[in-house]
Amino acid sequence: MVAEEDSATPGEAEAIPVGETVPPAQPPPEEAGLSHAISLAMREQYSPECSIYVGGLEGDDEIYPEQLYEHFKECGEVKRVCIKIDKASGERMGHAYVDFAEESQAE
Repeated sequence: MVAEEDSATPGEAEAIPVGETVPPAQPPPEEAGLSHAISLAMREQYSPECSIYVGGLEGDDEIYPEQLYEHFKECGEVKRVCIKIDKASGERMGHAYVDFAEESQAE
């Protein structure tokens, strides 16, 4: 009679008993917050019909997303405020987008 070894042979996956689960691989703590934020942003879709363009912000670096949120929340549920920035220069482009929960609020 040949005794079976407890460990799996190289290149062979180890069996998991029925009813037990394998915990998912966790990213390092410093990456967990960033990856979660990216995951949420990718999942959230913003319809163009629910978005408005806000222009005339040229030269005004004192406008913050919170200020636009406060201004436009009277129209409905603001989902996102995005002040556009030139990737090459890092300067603001003078416009922003405000996304609402529903199309009627953007109108």
